[in-house]
Formats: sequence, C-alpha cells, structure tokens
Amino acid sequence: MAEVWLARHRTQKVDVAIKIMMGRQVKERRFLQQFAEEVRAVAALDHPGIVMVLDHGEVDEAAAEASRQLTAGCPWLAMELASGGSLESEASRLDWDGIRTSLLATLDALSFFH
Repeated sequence: MAEVWLARHRTQKVDVAIKIMMGRQVKERRFLQQFAEEVRAVAALDHPGIVMVLDHGEVDEAAAEASRQLTAGCPWLAMELASGGSLESEASRLDWDGIRTSLLATLDALSFFH
C-alpha cells in the first residue's frame, strides 16, 4: 500500500521518514481514506515511544516528474526518523534488564496508541 523513504525535510532541515502511498490503491477511495485516518490518528499522539508527524500532503507534478517513480496526487506523510536501529539488532547486546526495559517501553507506547 505504501513505501517508506528516507528524505530531508526542506523547511525543518532534518532527516525524516516519508511514507508515500503507491500503486493502484491511490485510485481507490477507501485506501485514500485509510491513509488520511492514519495521518490524523498518528498526528494526534504525543508520546516519546511514537514517532511524530511533521508534515503531510500530496505529491505535486514537479516532484512526480523529478522522481520518475511517483505519481502526482499520491498522499504522503513525513514523520520523525526513528534511526536507533531495530529491537532485533539491539537484543543480542542487552541483558535481561535491558530487554525488560525495552519491552515495557514498547508496551507503554502501544497502550498509549490504543
């Protein structure tokens, strides 16, 4: 349904993750509505374990032409870049207390989200 790209936010001058809706779903109203609902839901959250939404919009003609991969009108979401690595990569270096701390932080963010 979507791809996530590494990008640089022009205005804020920070690296971000850009989630862009791709493919034929862009032409289907229900997928566009789901994407818009995701943007609203995540943008309303303020928690240290959940990435912040920084911006959103639709791919314009100039960006579509320059990329040669995107289609004008595709919705996108710019979010804080979570560059700390994966839990899988960290797990081998953590002792039980570290694993427990990471697990509790993850569960706290999940609970907040729901």
